Amino acid sequence: MNLVELLITIGIAAILTAMGVSSYKYVTNSSRVSSEINGLLGDMQVARSEAIKRGQYVTVCPSSDGATCQTAGTWASGWIVFTDFNANGTVDTGAPDYDTILRIQPPWASSTGSTDTLSTNNNAVHFVVFNRNGLAVGADMPSDGSDFVIKLQTNPANTQWQRCLDITTTGAMQTEHYGDSSGNCQ
Repeated sequence: MNLVELLITIGIAAILTAMGVSSYKYVTNSSRVSSEINGLLGDMQVARSEAIKRGQYVTVCPSSDGATCQTAGTWASGWIVFTDFNANGTVDTGAPDYDTILRIQPPWASSTGSTDTLSTNNNAVHFVVFNRNGLAVGADMPSDGSDFVIKLQTNPANTQWQRCLDITTTGAMQTEHYGDSSGNCQ
């Protein structure tokens, strides 16, 4: 093998490596973001299912300590699913409104260097309550009948990896990619 053949081989290897690294970055980011939004979707579905099964209100709210709801917190700091006897979006520990925490989602691991954020279409929404019929109800749901949308974005923002969780007042939920036909994930 002469020097020209060696340089050509190294050049081809460098090009293939560069293509592989960019594909790997896309796959890992896409997988992480999908996993995060699907985790929230799964817990919302558990809350709805438990509300129907138990015949009582079940709430999902952001929580950084796994015991109380945050009114000024972000959903990325974690969340809890709990029975909510009076549908007030607060974990009550005293009788007769004794609420039970059913699931705890801790904050996302920052070990990946991820600073993903979750924002809502209405920043006043701090919790989602499902009633015994599986409907999304409560004072924090949009009063105009529009869907409640939680948007997951990477930092820096890149619409390629943006995902949304769309919740209707009927309790139907779906995840969407940026630019999907519903227009809720813009």
